Amino acid sequence: MVDFIMRTAPGQILLLWAVLFLSARPALGEEILAVGWSPTDSPVYRLDSEMGDPQFLGTAGHGSLNAMARHPSGAFYCVDGAGILLTIDPDTGAGTAVAHVNLGGADVGIPALAFTVDGTLYAINNGTPDDLYILDIDTGVGTLVGPTGSSTLQGLAAAPHGALYGWDIFTGLHTLNPATGAATDVNAAIDADDEVQCLSFSPEGILYGAHRDLFTLDLDTGELTLVAAMGSVGIRGMDFLSDPPLRLRLLQQGSDAVLCWFTQPNEVYQIQHRANLGSGVNWNNVGPVIPGGGGETCVTNTFAAPRSFFRLQVGIVPP
Repeated sequence: MVDFIMRTAPGQILLLWAVLFLSARPALGEEILAVGWSPTDSPVYRLDSEMGDPQFLGTAGHGSLNAMARHPSGAFYCVDGAGILLTIDPDTGAGTAVAHVNLGGADVGIPALAFTVDGTLYAINNGTPDDLYILDIDTGVGTLVGPTGSSTLQGLAAAPHGALYGWDIFTGLHTLNPATGAATDVNAAIDADDEVQCLSFSPEGILYGAHRDLFTLDLDTGELTLVAAMGSVGIRGMDFLSDPPLRLRLLQQGSDAVLCWFTQPNEVYQIQHRANLGSGVNWNNVGPVIPGGGGETCVTNTFAAPRSFFRLQVGIVPP
């Protein structure tokens, strides 16, 4: 359950009246789980999203890990050089085999993985050109989406709003059509001027890239901004350890209160309102229950009372 109370007054900026109480989610953080390259036993690290600072956790027990993606449930998936889909323990780095990847006869060589908010796992498979697949995380069976048009994609990430982004090691940042696989350069005026081997969106929706350095990327221009150098550590796959936070944006448009927050696919939300905090005043539901779908949701509410109090209640949908 997460509650907040917001007080509004005509002509005033919205004020956060009470703090958030988070009981259903882990503490917010910007830690990154990452895998490096080894042909025999790939190393696993934790990174800091502001400092880099790779900390060795252990080895996966599988070689040639070249990508990583975090399922909405919190499980981390990789594919090894033998084509085995596996999960990575975020505390020890140990890998656990799940299934052999089956791409219908195509050789398996996966340099990029990404989960969308609904739990769909997309994978790039090396080829001429590279192909985009959807992988079944229980069976490892891949469904071909289509050719990307590039043969040098090395990184994939799904934005909170569902868009797919890939990194071409020669031409830089691309969007990928999730229905056809086609890759489109976001900025043909620039090439890949720094080495990036993997992509991941932070809980705040910022796109990061890494190999021997850690970067943030501009989604419109494809430009890289250096966050930290990481020396000899070569990162091949990464994803953030924390869930997107329930980060509220409180806006005022005239007499309207606009409430925005980041939703999760396994949660539902109910906004409630009351005119004051007196003991005899009840909370009343405002509008219907709002299902989470990933990405930011904004709701506008209009009230005539000079001061209004709002509460957001969050419910977890059982799997």
